[in-house]
Amino acid sequence: MKIRPVIVLDWDRSKTKNGQCLKKEIDKGKFHKWGCDYEELEFEVGNYSTAIIELKDGTVLNHPAELVKFTDV
Repeated sequence: MKIRPVIVLDWDRSKTKNGQCLKKEIDKGKFHKWGCDYEELEFEVGNYSTAIIELKDGTVLNHPAELVKFTDV
């Protein structure tokens, strides 16, 4: 399995375009594999895809997939 470099993004709620929050870079890391997580809503549970990422300091994130950008393409 190839470890790929990524940029970790987050929503920048102070900047919007056409009513949508823009994304900002918060860190760089190495992608290891896809995962999943969930969020408990009022009457149900919502599942979503994630990326398991190792940061430069060794910290591991289970981060939402839409907030990850591969840099080796």
